[in-house]
Amino acid sequence: MHRPEEYAAEYKENKSYINGFEILEQYTKNTSKTSRHLYWKCKCKCGNICDIRATLIRTGKQQGCQKCYSKKPTTKLKKEKQIIDLTKTKIGRWLIIKFSGYKYYNKRKVRQWLCRCECGVERNINQQTLLNGNSKSCGCYKKERTSKVKLENLSTKKFGSYTVLERYGKSGSRTKWKCRCSCGNINIVFAENLKSGNSTSCGNCSKNVKKKISNKTLYLNRPEMGTQKYKDCRRKVYKRDNWKCVCCGFSKNGLNMHHLDGWNWAINKRFTLTNLVTLCYLCHNKFHKIYGRGDNNKEQFAKFLYEFYNKDLDTILKTKLSIDKYDIEVIINRRLNDL
Repeated sequence: MHRPEEYAAEYKENKSYINGFEILEQYTKNTSKTSRHLYWKCKCKCGNICDIRATLIRTGKQQGCQKCYSKKPTTKLKKEKQIIDLTKTKIGRWLIIKFSGYKYYNKRKVRQWLCRCECGVERNINQQTLLNGNSKSCGCYKKERTSKVKLENLSTKKFGSYTVLERYGKSGSRTKWKCRCSCGNINIVFAENLKSGNSTSCGNCSKNVKKKISNKTLYLNRPEMGTQKYKDCRRKVYKRDNWKCVCCGFSKNGLNMHHLDGWNWAINKRFTLTNLVTLCYLCHNKFHKIYGRGDNNKEQFAKFLYEFYNKDLDTILKTKLSIDKYDIEVIINRRLNDL
């Protein structure tokens, strides 16, 4: 902040005009116990003599006396809100007839319109609720929609292992249906549980059904994987395929020995080289993600090769070098020598 001494120095240099004011004299005034401000006795453009604080004149915040300011409009006029005419317009089932007046909600002025529903009911509704779409009818639409759901006929329809026989009754606002399960049991089920799929059977028949074996247990349930015979067979296949994936040709992603005819059903072909190919982890997982694990066959893999890699399985198997001349003992000795 500037001190009064600085303003006094400025006053000595420019005695005539500062921002349109003719300065006549200066003096200090104590506005409070602690603050002390410099005031100038000035002559305005209109000829009026007044006392104004020096900082207001110097910064240009005040450019005239009170008489000059009283002639100018001090506050800006507020823009009037655009009044919307909604007469004879239709919103939902409401037909707006006329403007019914104002109503106060929590000291707030709200416009209201007289509306007529399709069923004949007339009601005063706020303009904001009509424009937002929060009110579309007097309540008749909701009643019609709920009545349609309640009166819906589900007889002879099938939901899972349930077949609906007839309507059984009501429990409050919920409808009950008599259903027969595929095992022969008859149960009473709510309509909402049938439609949502929460109830699809009686529960007793599902206990007798054999559970499907998960892909993980099907893949890991191979006691022969830890044997020396399995490891040597896998080494033969990798060596025949030059330690590369048959599909993409890469070996950086890790290798897997894949059975063309599935391990679970083709028991005689588990260790035959014509039924085995080398795949990387990505291609192997991609194949089983599409066709699942278990009950796979050669045709599935041939289709997979052609669709994704545009290759023929028969030509691949013919061009691969056979490794039948190598015995298992030779491979074991060679691996021991490497160590």
